[in-house]
Parts: sequence; structure tokens; C-alpha cells
Amino acid sequence: MVAVRILCYNNLEVEWGNTMKRIVFFDLDNTLYHTKKEMILPETKKLIKALSKDGNFKLGLATGRGPKHLDIIDDFKQYFDFFVFLNGGLAIKQDKIIYENPMPIETVERVIEKAKNQRVAVGLVTKDGEYITFYDMEVKQLMRGYDQHAPVINEHIYLEKNVYQIWVFSDDRALLKSFEDVSKDLVFYYWHHGGVDMVLKGSNKAIAIEKLLDDEVYDELITVGDGYNDIQMIEMADIGIAMGNSGFDELKEKADYITPNIDDDQLYEFFKSLSIISR
Repeated sequence: MVAVRILCYNNLEVEWGNTMKRIVFFDLDNTLYHTKKEMILPETKKLIKALSKDGNFKLGLATGRGPKHLDIIDDFKQYFDFFVFLNGGLAIKQDKIIYENPMPIETVERVIEKAKNQRVAVGLVTKDGEYITFYDMEVKQLMRGYDQHAPVINEHIYLEKNVYQIWVFSDDRALLKSFEDVSKDLVFYYWHHGGVDMVLKGSNKAIAIEKLLDDEVYDELITVGDGYNDIQMIEMADIGIAMGNSGFDELKEKADYITPNIDDDQLYEFFKSLSIISR
């Protein structure tokens, strides 16, 4: 059973000149950005603009994407103060890298070697781009709806640039889990279907958020997400919010609240119902 904690929100307010200073981190894909419709829905746009205009809020984005693949929200990047990329492998504030955790070359090589033996494709994500060992029909299908820029084929990019995240593409969950034997230093964030993100231990959204907020003064942290890679940041928050469209029960169980499905485009009204915003 999914447990949702219902709180009398106004009783939680901490005085700060009669207001609360709040920081809100949002996941991107299927939280803010509807990947099937390839857009940010109108009420979600309304919410982000309302929060950004309120001087008591600062906004953060926490995504598995890399910095160069946020063109899908070009018009909205201006509203965010903090950026967590690559599932916590890279954290940026005011265009300055606050935290990074690249993978050792030997770890990348072991993953690529195993993938070759299993005949599956591997994606290699750097700070400024995404690369892939090869394309097949499965990979092409999985990449639809996420970007207009396809990863470049280059299986040796890790010798030139730091790799912060690895993708392995497959619908075979048992095959994906077999990669856990490659290195004990890797953390696995499984997709809803079709693959897995691998990052180095010490890389997750919660750790990166902690690094970003180390010198920030605030009363409350709110986090919103839909994926398996959002569990830690939902747990760390004063108010953790899971998207109703999430397919991960563990995320919903750890959340304080669960939103309607992203298809319903009700994030603005949902935040109003919690008295996080009043208008």
C-alpha cells in the first residue's frame, strides 16, 4: 500500500520576517517536461513562473541529463538557481562547478567490454556531450522524445573527456542487473523500461543538492520527482513529492505527497492545495 502523509501545512511554518525561505528542486523528464508530448505543459509553466517571481523561493533542477541537453527548456533555464546534472555527477551554481564525480577510465572500460560481450549498446555522458558505442533499432526507439540531438558514435571518448554517467540499453532487466558485477563502485538507476543509468558511488541527486545548498540559508527544502533516481532526494527533503505517473512504488512510499499524473497538468493547483503557493 502506498503511504501518503497528510500534514496541516500552515502549522509547519517557520518565521522569517513572516515568511518562509524555501528551495524547490524538480526532476525534469516526466516531472516538468512531458517526454511524450515533448513540452512543458501550461500549468507547469505557470507554477515555475509563479515560484520564480516570489522572492521567498529559489528553484533547482535535478536531472539525469547533461548540461548540453537542456535545450528542450531553453526558455525556462533562467528561472533556476541550481542545477544537478547526470544524476548527481555534476552540480552547478551560477555557472560554477560546485561538485563533480567523474568515473575512472578502468571502470568505463570494464563496462564497455561487458557490453560488447552481451552485444548491447552503451552511452557515455560527458559534461558537454553524449556518445554511444553503436546504434540499433532498440536504441533508436528508446532515444525518441528525449532530444533532437542524437549521441555521437565514439566508444573511445572516455580517453579524451571525463565520463560522469553510463547508459546501457536493453529491455532485459536480468541482463542489466548482470552489470552490477562489473564494479562495486557503480550505482544503478533503472529506467521505467529499456535501460539503466550507471554513476559512480558518491553521485546521486541528494548528495549534489547537499553540496549546492551548503552555504544557503533556508527554512524548507521541497523536492519533486518521478524516477528511481529521485528516491534519495525525496527522502532528504522536508517535503518530498512524487509524481502520480511514477512507476516506482518505493518512490511513492517515501514521499510525503503524490501529485496527479503529469498528463493531468495539475502541478500548479497541487502546490496551491498544499499552501506552498497562495495564488
